[in-house]
Parts: sequence; structure tokens; C-alpha cells
Amino acid sequence: MSQATFRRLFKETFGMSPITYKNNLRIKMACSLIKSGAYSISETAEILGFEDIYAFSHAFKKATGITPSKFKEHE
Repeated sequence: MSQATFRRLFKETFGMSPITYKNNLRIKMACSLIKSGAYSISETAEILGFEDIYAFSHAFKKATGITPSKFKEHE
């Protein structure tokens, strides 16, 4: 199966691109890790494979509407 076919079928099935799906999973995991209190925000970013804390914060805010630190305050 070609990459283009895979992406098209994935989007038809899940309603989003594979990258968006992966990022959504990473943000869900980030929420769980932050809620647990076991890891700092920078450790969470590293565990989930983000390039740096800024990329993580940007992706987190884009997905949730709030920054990771605000999320942590409310948990």
C-alpha cells in the first residue's frame, strides 16, 4: 500500500490524518502524566518525544486550549 493510500484510508476511517491522531494520543498521555504528578512538564515533554518544552507547550495548548502549567494548576 502506498503512503498516499494509507493516509487517505486512515483519514476516511478516523476523520483525521495519522499525524493528528498521533499528536492527540501524545496529548492525552501528557494529560495523564501531568495529572499523576510523577513527572514535571519538561520530563513529560521528553518522555513523549517532543523536541523541546516549547514544541510541547505549543502542541498542548493547540489541542486543549490551555498551557500545560495551567492544566497542572487545575488538577
